[in-house]
Amino acid sequence: MGWSPKDETELLGSDDIVSQFGLDRVHKSGAVFDIQKLLWMNGQYLRQLSVSQLREAMQPFFSGTFKVAFDALPDDKQVLLVGAIQDNLDVLADTNDYCDVFLETDAEFETVLATCEFNEDQRSVLRACVDALQKPGFDDSPVGYTAMLESLCVSLNLGKGKVFKPVRFAVTGRGSGPLITDVLVFFGKERLLERLKRTVG
Repeated sequence: MGWSPKDETELLGSDDIVSQFGLDRVHKSGAVFDIQKLLWMNGQYLRQLSVSQLREAMQPFFSGTFKVAFDALPDDKQVLLVGAIQDNLDVLADTNDYCDVFLETDAEFETVLATCEFNEDQRSVLRACVDALQKPGFDDSPVGYTAMLESLCVSLNLGKGKVFKPVRFAVTGRGSGPLITDVLVFFGKERLLERLKRTVG
Protein backbone atom coordinates (compact mmCIF):
# COMPACT_ATOMS: atom_id res chain seq x y z
CA MET A 1 0.00 0.00 0.00
CA GLY A 2 1.11 3.57 -0.58
CA TRP A 3 0.54 7.06 0.74
CA SER A 4 1.07 10.48 -0.82
CA PRO A 5 0.59 14.04 0.44
CA LYS A 6 -2.25 16.16 -0.88
CA ASP A 7 -0.04 18.62 -2.74
CA GLU A 8 2.16 15.89 -4.33
CA THR A 9 5.32 17.31 -2.77
CA GLU A 10 8.15 14.87 -3.54
CA LEU A 11 10.46 15.62 -0.61
CA LEU A 12 9.19 15.77 2.96
CA GLY A 13 10.92 15.76 6.32
CA SER A 14 9.91 13.18 8.92
CA ASP A 15 7.98 15.81 10.91
CA ASP A 16 6.07 16.84 7.77
CA ILE A 17 5.16 13.23 7.02
CA VAL A 18 3.88 12.68 10.56
CA SER A 19 1.79 15.86 10.52
CA GLN A 20 0.29 15.22 7.07
CA PHE A 21 -0.29 11.47 7.29
CA GLY A 22 -3.86 10.25 7.18
CA LEU A 23 -5.48 6.92 6.33
CA ASP A 24 -7.70 8.69 3.80
CA ARG A 25 -4.60 9.09 1.57
CA VAL A 26 -3.57 5.41 1.78
CA HIS A 27 -4.33 3.47 -1.42
CA LYS A 28 -3.26 0.30 -3.17
CA SER A 29 -2.63 2.29 -6.35
CA GLY A 30 0.24 4.13 -4.67
CA ALA A 31 2.16 0.94 -3.87
CA VAL A 32 5.17 1.44 -6.16
CA PHE A 33 8.72 0.54 -5.16
CA ASP A 34 10.91 2.73 -7.37
CA ILE A 35 14.57 2.26 -6.46
CA GLN A 36 15.73 5.01 -8.82
CA LYS A 37 13.31 7.47 -7.23
CA LEU A 38 14.52 6.44 -3.77
CA LEU A 39 18.14 7.03 -4.79
CA TRP A 40 17.21 10.43 -6.20
CA MET A 41 15.36 11.35 -3.01
CA ASN A 42 18.25 10.25 -0.81
CA GLY A 43 20.63 12.33 -2.92
CA GLN A 44 18.39 15.36 -2.45
CA TYR A 45 18.44 14.90 1.32
CA LEU A 46 22.25 14.64 1.26
CA ARG A 47 22.46 17.90 -0.69
CA GLN A 48 20.41 19.64 1.98
CA LEU A 49 22.98 18.81 4.67
CA SER A 50 25.59 21.36 5.65
CA VAL A 51 29.16 20.42 4.74
CA SER A 52 29.83 19.82 8.44
CA GLN A 53 26.86 17.46 8.74
CA LEU A 54 27.81 15.57 5.58
CA ARG A 55 31.43 15.24 6.69
CA GLU A 56 30.28 13.63 9.91
CA ALA A 57 27.84 11.32 8.10
CA MET A 58 30.53 10.18 5.64
CA GLN A 59 33.00 9.04 8.30
CA PRO A 60 31.83 5.40 8.68
CA PHE A 61 31.84 4.91 4.90
CA PHE A 62 35.50 5.67 4.17
CA SER A 63 37.64 2.64 3.34
CA GLY A 64 40.61 2.10 5.63
CA THR A 65 43.28 3.81 3.53
CA PHE A 66 40.99 6.65 2.48
CA LYS A 67 39.97 7.23 6.11
CA VAL A 68 43.61 7.64 7.07
CA ALA A 69 44.25 9.97 4.13
CA PHE A 70 41.13 12.04 4.84
CA ASP A 71 41.92 12.42 8.54
CA ALA A 72 45.43 13.59 7.63
CA LEU A 73 44.06 16.49 5.56
CA PRO A 74 43.90 19.96 7.12
CA ASP A 75 40.38 21.10 7.94
CA ASP A 76 40.09 23.42 4.92
CA LYS A 77 40.96 20.57 2.54
CA GLN A 78 38.42 18.28 4.20
CA VAL A 79 35.76 20.93 3.70
CA LEU A 80 36.77 21.37 0.04
CA LEU A 81 36.60 17.62 -0.58
CA VAL A 82 33.20 17.13 1.05
CA GLY A 83 31.74 20.14 -0.74
CA ALA A 84 33.17 18.93 -4.05
CA ILE A 85 31.48 15.52 -3.94
CA GLN A 86 28.21 16.54 -2.27
CA ASP A 87 26.33 17.00 -5.55
CA ASN A 88 27.56 13.62 -6.82
CA LEU A 89 26.42 11.48 -3.90
CA ASP A 90 23.13 9.61 -4.02
CA VAL A 91 23.98 7.36 -1.08
CA LEU A 92 26.75 7.58 1.50
CA ALA A 93 28.02 4.17 0.37
CA ASP A 94 29.29 5.95 -2.79
CA THR A 95 31.71 8.05 -0.73
CA ASN A 96 34.84 6.15 -1.78
CA ASP A 97 33.86 6.20 -5.46
CA TYR A 98 34.05 9.99 -5.54
CA CYS A 99 36.83 10.54 -3.00
CA ASP A 100 39.40 8.45 -4.81
CA VAL A 101 40.66 11.31 -7.02
CA PHE A 102 41.42 13.33 -3.89
CA LEU A 103 42.74 10.65 -1.56
CA GLU A 104 44.65 8.12 -3.65
CA THR A 105 48.44 8.02 -3.38
CA ASP A 106 50.68 9.46 -6.07
CA ALA A 107 51.66 5.91 -7.06
CA GLU A 108 48.00 4.97 -7.50
CA PHE A 109 47.42 8.12 -9.56
CA GLU A 110 50.39 7.36 -11.80
CA THR A 111 49.03 3.87 -12.43
CA VAL A 112 45.71 5.32 -13.54
CA LEU A 113 47.37 8.07 -15.58
CA ALA A 114 49.44 5.48 -17.45
CA THR A 115 46.21 4.22 -19.04
CA CYS A 116 45.37 7.67 -20.45
CA GLU A 117 46.37 8.78 -23.93
CA PHE A 118 46.71 12.40 -25.06
CA ASN A 119 46.84 13.62 -28.64
CA GLU A 120 48.88 16.66 -29.65
CA ASP A 121 45.91 19.03 -29.47
CA GLN A 122 45.26 17.93 -25.90
CA ARG A 123 48.92 18.33 -25.00
CA SER A 124 48.76 21.87 -26.39
CA VAL A 125 45.90 22.59 -23.99
CA LEU A 126 47.93 21.22 -21.09
CA ARG A 127 50.99 23.28 -22.04
CA ALA A 128 48.82 26.39 -22.14
CA CYS A 129 47.46 25.46 -18.72
CA VAL A 130 50.99 25.12 -17.34
CA ASP A 131 51.90 28.54 -18.76
CA ALA A 132 48.81 30.09 -17.18
CA LEU A 133 49.56 28.60 -13.78
CA GLN A 134 53.16 29.82 -13.92
CA LYS A 135 52.26 33.43 -14.64
CA PRO A 136 53.38 35.78 -11.84
CA GLY A 137 50.55 36.60 -9.47
CA PHE A 138 48.33 33.69 -10.49
CA ASP A 139 45.17 33.71 -8.37
CA ASP A 140 45.22 30.34 -6.59
CA SER A 141 41.51 30.48 -5.71
CA PRO A 142 38.17 29.25 -7.12
CA VAL A 143 37.78 32.57 -8.96
CA GLY A 144 41.31 32.28 -10.34
CA TYR A 145 40.85 28.76 -11.66
CA THR A 146 37.50 29.58 -13.22
CA ALA A 147 39.03 32.60 -14.93
CA MET A 148 41.99 30.52 -16.12
CA LEU A 149 39.79 27.86 -17.73
CA GLU A 150 37.59 30.47 -19.39
CA SER A 151 40.67 32.30 -20.66
CA LEU A 152 42.10 29.09 -22.13
CA CYS A 153 38.84 28.46 -24.02
CA VAL A 154 39.03 31.95 -25.51
CA SER A 155 42.76 32.04 -26.31
CA LEU A 156 42.76 28.54 -27.83
CA ASN A 157 39.39 29.07 -29.53
CA LEU A 158 38.08 25.81 -28.08
CA GLY A 159 34.86 24.75 -26.41
CA LYS A 160 34.86 23.92 -22.70
CA GLY A 161 34.86 20.18 -23.32
CA LYS A 162 38.07 20.32 -25.34
CA VAL A 163 39.79 22.25 -22.55
CA PHE A 164 38.28 20.71 -19.44
CA LYS A 165 38.61 17.07 -20.56
CA PRO A 166 42.39 16.91 -21.05
CA VAL A 167 42.96 18.95 -17.89
CA ARG A 168 40.76 16.57 -15.88
CA PHE A 169 42.48 13.50 -17.32
CA ALA A 170 45.95 14.93 -16.65
CA VAL A 171 45.09 15.91 -13.08
CA THR A 172 42.94 12.94 -12.00
CA GLY A 173 43.43 10.23 -14.64
CA ARG A 174 39.65 10.12 -15.11
CA GLY A 175 37.19 11.51 -17.62
CA SER A 176 34.48 12.46 -15.15
CA GLY A 177 33.98 13.33 -11.52
CA PRO A 178 33.47 16.36 -9.29
CA LEU A 179 33.38 19.87 -10.75
CA ILE A 180 36.76 20.52 -12.36
CA THR A 181 37.28 23.84 -10.58
CA ASP A 182 36.74 22.12 -7.21
CA VAL A 183 39.38 19.56 -8.16
CA LEU A 184 41.87 22.25 -9.18
CA VAL A 185 41.33 24.25 -6.00
CA PHE A 186 41.80 21.13 -3.86
CA PHE A 187 45.16 20.23 -5.42
CA GLY A 188 46.46 23.78 -5.63
CA LYS A 189 48.93 25.36 -8.01
CA GLU A 190 52.12 23.48 -7.14
CA ARG A 191 50.60 20.01 -7.15
CA LEU A 192 48.73 20.76 -10.36
CA LEU A 193 51.93 21.82 -12.10
CA GLU A 194 53.61 18.63 -10.93
CA ARG A 195 50.82 16.49 -12.39
CA LEU A 196 50.44 18.44 -15.63
CA LYS A 197 54.18 18.32 -16.30
CA ARG A 198 54.10 14.52 -15.99
CA THR A 199 52.05 14.53 -19.17
CA VAL A 200 53.54 17.38 -21.19
CA GLY A 201 57.13 16.73 -20.16
